[in-house]
Formats: sequence, structure tokens, C-alpha cells
Amino acid sequence: MYSAINLAANLRHLGSYAEACDLARDTLDRSRRVLGRDHPSTLYAANILGANLGELGEVKAARDLDQDTLDRYRRVLGEDHPGTLYAVSCLANDLRVLGEVQAARDLHRDTLDRRRRVLGEDHPNTLGSASHLARDLRELGELQAARDLDQDTLDRRRRVLGEDHPETLASADNLALDLRALGEAGDGP
Repeated sequence: MYSAINLAANLRHLGSYAEACDLARDTLDRSRRVLGRDHPSTLYAANILGANLGELGEVKAARDLDQDTLDRYRRVLGEDHPGTLYAVSCLANDLRVLGEVQAARDLHRDTLDRRRRVLGEDHPNTLGSASHLARDLRELGELQAARDLDQDTLDRRRRVLGEDHPETLASADNLALDLRALGEAGDGP
């Protein structure tokens, strides 16, 4: 089942959203039937389906699935498990897209705090949480806080991933957005 759900994730990253969604839905159905609704592999498959639904514009369906998945992760694996933290991030992203940016910010902030404690300051997943939180802050007009967080994330990604890594480049773009919004566009990274 891992191969099928990973293929669905890869298809999403390649932009084949409908195919990815069909494969993820089929894999989730099979996983629920064979392993049960609360098995970690089933929960991971649910998160992948939620991401695919979001890409297809079915964000409310994604949110509902992601909320159920998060509730199950919390019950089965606890608040600080990496799978739970991934599920929180998925739900927060759904909320942001649905316009519930403050709720998304709160979830992203909590996830960042937990990932820092569990995974460390420089772990790629921690840095991803920082980037998500900075985006929420920027959307809420908390520009200086977004800038500070994006600068820290960029510095860490440069050190951990290197100058040319796609996530480092994305952090540089995010910082540029902050600087532009603050009227400091000429002082880019």
C-alpha cells in the first residue's frame, strides 16, 4: 500500500491531480478494509487523498477528511508524533485556503513549536512549518513577524540544504515578498 500511496503523492507533485486522487482514494479504501481506519498507513493514505482533493479544488472535502485524520492520529499516536504533526499541517493548509487564516496560523504556530521540540530547529519538516507560519503571518498583515521568520528559515535552509535547493530558493522568494510588502524591496536576499 505504501507504494501505491507514494505513487499518488508523486503524481500530485507532477501535476496529475485527477489520476493521483483516484489512486489515493482507491488505496485509502483498500487500506481501511485491510488494515482498519486507525492504522498509521491508512491515516497517511487519508492525508495524501486530502492533499489531492485540495489540489482539485475540493477544499471542504479535504478539510473534513484531514480533520477526521488528525483526530485519529491524535488518538492513536499522540500529539507529538511526526504523522500527527503532518496531519495538523494538512488541516492548517486547508483552513488557510478556505479563508480561515487565523485558525491556520494558530495550528501552524503550534506545529512549529512541536516540531522544534521533537525534530529540532533545523529539520526540513520544522523549516517547512516555519515557512507555512510565515505565509499565514504575511496574509494577516503581520509583516515584520513574517519577515523575521522567513529570514531565519532562509538562513537555516541555506546552511542545511544549500544555496540551490528548491526549498532554499522558495524561502528566498518568500523573504522577497515580505521585503516588498514592507517597502524594502531593494534590500532583497
